[in-house]
Amino acid sequence: MKGKGTMIATMGLTAALLVCVMLMQFRTIDSTDIEALENMREAELRTELASLKTKYEEASKKLEETQTKITEYKEKIANNQEASELLEKELEHANMVLRKNRCNR
Repeated sequence: MKGKGTMIATMGLTAALLVCVMLMQFRTIDSTDIEALENMREAELRTELASLKTKYEEASKKLEETQTKITEYKEKIANNQEASELLEKELEHANMVLRKNRCNR
């Protein structure tokens, strides 16, 4: 009989505790501002969009530079000496960029 009373008291206490936890969760949900969360997501998306746009612009500039270099090579390929000078100039530029990248690390 004593064990049965203890078990009933324990179950009652557990049930009361669960009800309290559920009420706290309901209050938390009611106080959460869904619009603020949506705006935060929108702000994060805008930030990501700006980042992607910047990367796209950088890639476009590099593409234009590469196309310009290809055009220069095609124009100067007839004269071997001019092509070798152009290659040396490109090699110097690549070395400078490589040194810059090494310093940034």
